[in-house]
Amino acid sequence: MRAVASAMGLLSLLACDSQPAQVKEIEVAEGGYKERIEALTDEQRDAVFLRAVRDAGHDCQAVAGSAYSGVQFEMPSWAARCTNGEDWLIMIGKGGRAHVARREEAGPAS
Repeated sequence: MRAVASAMGLLSLLACDSQPAQVKEIEVAEGGYKERIEALTDEQRDAVFLRAVRDAGHDCQAVAGSAYSGVQFEMPSWAARCTNGEDWLIMIGKGGRAHVARREEAGPAS
């Protein structure tokens, strides 16, 4: 139950922010976000990433799976695949911003 509450709390903290180009920033709680995401179950993490992709203005009916994808642009990142086959990269910045981009546009992990 506590993990579900944690996932719901993380979901409620996502907020849309306008950003030019293909990357959309979404605000999340400051501090401990990487560890909090890692502590979620697969289903909870997929739900959080579904909300991030949708809040960024992209079409995604459901996230079929997600996984940690290493460091991209000096930020921890996760790859999320929507059921429509589109892959998204969610990168969490030091200030707690989630950057959502098409995975193929983000480039290789560093």
